[in-house]
Formats: sequence, structure tokens, C-alpha cells
Amino acid sequence: MVKQQLVDYLEKATHRGLTLAQAKDQLTQAGNKKEDVEEAASKVRRKKFEEVGAIVLGVIIVIGLLGLFVDKYYLKDPVIEEPKSSYDMLKEAIESGDISACDQFNPIKKNICQKTILGELGADNPATPPEYESVIQQAVEQQDPLLCEQITNAIQKNRCLILTGAKEVEKDPPIYFDNETNQTKTEFEIIEDVTYEAAETGDSSLCDQISNPVLKQRCFAKSQT
Repeated sequence: MVKQQLVDYLEKATHRGLTLAQAKDQLTQAGNKKEDVEEAASKVRRKKFEEVGAIVLGVIIVIGLLGLFVDKYYLKDPVIEEPKSSYDMLKEAIESGDISACDQFNPIKKNICQKTILGELGADNPATPPEYESVIQQAVEQQDPLLCEQITNAIQKNRCLILTGAKEVEKDPPIYFDNETNQTKTEFEIIEDVTYEAAETGDSSLCDQISNPVLKQRCFAKSQT
């Protein structure tokens, strides 16, 4: 059994600045058995190793907890807004009740957008609320668009203004003849050609040919990518 006195002596000696080997020599020279001194020295080494291990483990735990804290409160993933689908854009345009919002779509979607707002799609279009129908009928009979201001539903209010003549509905897009391709094109198709050329060449000045502000901005954006 290791004598605790030898262990205590070795610990105190190393704390005073002696090496473990120097402290062992002093004990041996003092008449202690070499085997007892070696056993006591082994116990001191184990104790020091355990103390260092505990310190290292504690540091690792603290660093790990600190990393979790930073990750939770400071390294949040950026919020990336997904681009709207063409369906969502069409839905928003219809819900706005603004005919001009339909200009951003191709001829087919534009036609659907306009007819939905004007209530010309029959069963496919939401029924006109009864409480608005009488106001719209009265406004049309009296040709008084001010009566339309009573309507809170944007789509039906816009319909009322158009029916009383206070707001115009754009006609179907004109057809143009392209001399280069010998083909007829709609205004939207021409805008698409201009946008494509601006994107390919990086020349944003081409977009100045486009009068529609929404499509013009789209052209500018594509020319910068």
C-alpha cells in the first residue's frame, strides 16, 4: 500500500518547483524504499493526469455550449424570398381589380385577367354580390360613376367604373408585321424579342422601346444579369 506521507511529500515538492525525479531522489536518499517511492510517484502522475483531463473536458464542454449559443442566436439562416409564380401574379392582378395590371401578361393570360375583372367569364367567374348589383345597375342607368364609390369590393368597383364609362378597357393588342421574319407578331411578342436581345447583348437601352412600365422594368432586370 502506498504510504500517503510519500504522496503528500511528492505533491508538495513539485508545487515548490522541484521536478518529480528530484523529489523522488530526496525520498530515496532519506532512506525510503525505492519501490515505495516509485509507487507514490505513479499515484501522483495519475492524479495530475486526471486533473489535466478534467480541465480539458471542461474547456471542451464550454466551447461546445458557446458554439450552440452563437449558432442559435447569431447565425440564423437568411430568409430567401421565393419568386412569385405566374399563377400568383395573375391572381394578384385579378384581386386588385385594376385592368391595367393585366398588361404584364401574355395575350392569353391578359384576356383571362381582363374578362375575370369585368365579370365576363360566366360561371367561371365569382358571382357579383347582390348588394353591389343594384348599385352598379343604378350607376349605369344614371351614368353616374360617383355611385361606384359606394362599392368596397375592388373588382366590382372597377367593373362599375368601366360600365359607366369612367374607365376605359384596353382593346385587344394590335398585330404588327415583322419584315425580318415575314411574320405577324403581337405587341407582347415584340416586347419579348426586345427583352431577349437586351438580355443577350447586355444593352439596357433597348428596353426604352417598351412603354409598359412593368415589362420595361423586367427588361432592364434581365439585361443586367
